[in-house]
Amino acid sequence: MLDRGVTQTLIEHGINASFIPHQPGRMSPEHVALVIQAQAEVLDRLFDFVRGDRRLTTGYIRELHAALLRHQEKVTVLDQFGQLYEKELRRGAYKTTPNNPRP
Repeated sequence: MLDRGVTQTLIEHGINASFIPHQPGRMSPEHVALVIQAQAEVLDRLFDFVRGDRRLTTGYIRELHAALLRHQEKVTVLDQFGQLYEKELRRGAYKTTPNNPRP
């Protein structure tokens, strides 16, 4: 949801909410900064696996998933009837419902 200029600024100057524009009806810039910081930290933790410091296990995948989503409470989902609704995220757990892709 961030344009290329904002993304480039965050890369060059660090993840700082003051660089993120407020978008009505969206997360606050402070919340966006927390989500991006969590993503950056999980990316760093993925390199533990790449370096061979961690084994790829179910527990590790769940740990990364929980860390990635720690600042996100809900997600907008599409049901089988094409209706959108908010659903609580289950951090560190496998999904329990099927995907409902549309053509």
